Amino acid sequence: MSCYQVLNALRDCQNKHPRDVDIFCRHLTTSAGWCIFQSVCPREVQALEDCVGTTNIRTIGDNIPNRCADREAALSACIEGQRLAAEDRTATCPSKQAKLP
Repeated sequence: MSCYQVLNALRDCQNKHPRDVDIFCRHLTTSAGWCIFQSVCPREVQALEDCVGTTNIRTIGDNIPNRCADREAALSACIEGQRLAAEDRTATCPSKQAKLP
């Protein structure tokens, strides 16, 4: 399933189960998050998937083998770097300035 399909399926699931999103849509939320990671840190995600031996995030889960710890750390560092860069861009956004009456 492509990221586009995952995101659409997640939206549909959230609309269908607005009160129980955590129960019914958990797998799609996880897959959507992984898609986002793939889009912002593609090399690090690929390296981690290669080390673990799967592209199925549900298989990877929290069970990343010790031999892949360096790749997990590289992905975490990449994601953090992207987060900080986004914060910097947001802080300098013209719309953050006080609006004149």
